[in-house]
Amino acid sequence: MNPDLAARVEGAYRKCSDLRERNNGDGTFTIDAAKMMALIELRNLAPDVVLALLREEN
Repeated sequence: MNPDLAARVEGAYRKCSDLRERNNGDGTFTIDAAKMMALIELRNLAPDVVLALLREEN
């Protein structure tokens, strides 16, 4: 896997790994926006990761 892609995946994972919801007590929840953005980035990187792994197999 490309070192840049691996670093991006690791960075996003580390940032979002402790993403938690906080109950505000009024039926709403609060989450850390930066951690949520990291989770979205991780999801968006998934196709690139799969393609990189497939390339390594061949």
